[in-house]
Amino acid sequence: MVSNKRDLNNHTARVDHRFSEENNFYGRFIFYRQFTDNGLRNLLPDPLARQRLDPFGGRNIVLGDTHTITPNLVHEFRIGLARQFFTFQVASAGLGIPQQIGLPPIVPPDQLPLIGNGLPAFPDAIGTRTSQVGQLFDSFSYLRGKHSMKFGTEMRLVQANNLQKTAPSGNFQFPTTLTDNAAPIADFLLGGLDSFDQGTGEYKNNRATYPALFVQDDFKVAQRLTLNLGLRYEPTPPWHETRGRIEYFTIENFRNGVRSSQFKNAPPGVLFRGDPGVPEDGALGDYNNFGGRFGFAWDVFGDGKTSVRGGAGMFYDQHLLGEFNNGGVNAPPWSVRLSVTRPPGPFSNPYLGRNDFNLITLAAIGSPDAPFPRPVLLTTYDGKHTTPLTHNWNLTLEREIFPSWLARAAYVGSASNYGRVVKQLNPARPGTGSTDSRRLFAPELGNIDYFTEDRRSYYHSMQLTLNKRLSQGFTVLANYTWSKALGNYSGSAGEANEVAPWNVPNADSYVYGPLDFDYRHRFVVSWVWELPKAPTDNAFLKGLLHGWQANGIGQYQSGGAYTVTSGRDNSQTGINRDRAKFTGVSPDPASGSDKTVWFNPAAFAVNDVGTFGTVGRGAFHGPHLFSWDMGFFKTFRFTEQVNLQFRAEMFNIFNQVNFANPNTNVSGGGFGRITSTHPNAGDPRIIQFGLKLNF
Repeated sequence: MVSNKRDLNNHTARVDHRFSEENNFYGRFIFYRQFTDNGLRNLLPDPLARQRLDPFGGRNIVLGDTHTITPNLVHEFRIGLARQFFTFQVASAGLGIPQQIGLPPIVPPDQLPLIGNGLPAFPDAIGTRTSQVGQLFDSFSYLRGKHSMKFGTEMRLVQANNLQKTAPSGNFQFPTTLTDNAAPIADFLLGGLDSFDQGTGEYKNNRATYPALFVQDDFKVAQRLTLNLGLRYEPTPPWHETRGRIEYFTIENFRNGVRSSQFKNAPPGVLFRGDPGVPEDGALGDYNNFGGRFGFAWDVFGDGKTSVRGGAGMFYDQHLLGEFNNGGVNAPPWSVRLSVTRPPGPFSNPYLGRNDFNLITLAAIGSPDAPFPRPVLLTTYDGKHTTPLTHNWNLTLEREIFPSWLARAAYVGSASNYGRVVKQLNPARPGTGSTDSRRLFAPELGNIDYFTEDRRSYYHSMQLTLNKRLSQGFTVLANYTWSKALGNYSGSAGEANEVAPWNVPNADSYVYGPLDFDYRHRFVVSWVWELPKAPTDNAFLKGLLHGWQANGIGQYQSGGAYTVTSGRDNSQTGINRDRAKFTGVSPDPASGSDKTVWFNPAAFAVNDVGTFGTVGRGAFHGPHLFSWDMGFFKTFRFTEQVNLQFRAEMFNIFNQVNFANPNTNVSGGGFGRITSTHPNAGDPRIIQFGLKLNF
């Protein structure tokens, strides 16, 4: 038995002080710290090697002041600092596992490698990560006539630091294609490697400053019409790595044989800070980000029963993710690293055919003589950051149809442009041999992560609402949404949404389609009903029957979109996100199939060699979701301040089974079947009772 212990300490303090009727001050401080012991230390014979405490924690302090200068002028100032830290260490010395499982000689006997793809992982790592955000906010609110104005500034100073010696004994990944078995363990037992990665770690010290200026005005044009006007300026600089750990690569420089003057062993086309033509931070910032806001509210007939509201705005995603240059600092010359996709050597000898067995050392990191093991990994940008921009808009009609009853109809839409994505700039050409030997820029260069901002997505919806405000002990709120979400992007910069490489015509068509959150229909209703009092004068019956409340919430949601994938790199590009192909057989499940057979597996097959498949993104939708929760509460009042509440709560009262999407990997196990329940509504019926004392 191995224990897993976690201790969390959380401390919070707050102070509020009124200096005068016009000046209020507050301060808040939070400190938390968590220690984790995963139990691995209990297996180690050496007491010194048994220590594995991974402290994680942070500090947060906020100071704010609100000053009423005059009756129509208010000043608000706020300053804050948030800091997080994470220290991790795995002590594997003395386990003897490397020898026991027959690991190759490149793995030191006192270290464990990282073995992935669903296999048991034996990581050996040590390092620290810290992040820090400082915020300054300063604004003035001013009332004058028909105008209610606010203007000010906001600034965020961000740090991201990483000192991580990750898996220096190697990272081994195994495919599922060597044996036609869905489990990687089969290929692992045969020693067939999909990729091998070994390096000295990841070290970075990123800094960024994100300023913003804003002005807004609520303008009451007339008694029945109000306008909301605003403008915000949000420039976006790139991350600044304090020690110059950036890379800059262009295909033109590679083909022209341009070499770095900073690091003599770098391959052609790979340049660094200080080389001619290289931006200081690897890319230029985006400094023309002006975002407008507009809104209005119109009382159509002046009786307060019918209104038309609308608005539109531009919203910039100003902050770059810290992962945006992880690859750049985790590669030569900042980290001596070798990464090979499908190496010629097996698990027992991944360095087969190479002469740089002892190259992975700390000795030459960052020096002009730093080694660059081929193929060299790269991270580069498209020259200039373009800040992701989302346009949101809506138009709403509201009408009081009966006393306390409100009906609402709205059109809500959005369009997002310049979404951040990572593309593979150095894909492999179709053919035989290892993936790295077939890359466009082989043998000098291997995987090239190319960060760019060219993703887009669109959302359109009709939203209907019926709301009865609380009266006569009853209230209900019902909403129905009919929507569609399309695009080629729906996540963070690291989302795996590239199928065909950049040099394939119409590559974008493979990733454009219904997004994962494309739920066409959604209906939600909630209610609260204070049950009528029984007509009785009996004190016992009054106590038993009076004071009951029933409430509940029900929801229906149509199935989400899913994509059928091949599970094979038959396109032979090294991207390994090929789609399945249609076979001509109907995807409808056979008659009499159980509910877990969502589609006919015979309708799909792995894509042909040299192709990317024919099934589009989000071409099919999964099971719908239906849930119904209810509760009954009874309050016993003893005094004005003391009462006891009895609670009976029922979740998924009809015991509805809500399935998750089916398995969509043609090469995987259970293809076409549903093997799990919905992550947010997969529980069976749950009934619980409770007592709550209020005093």
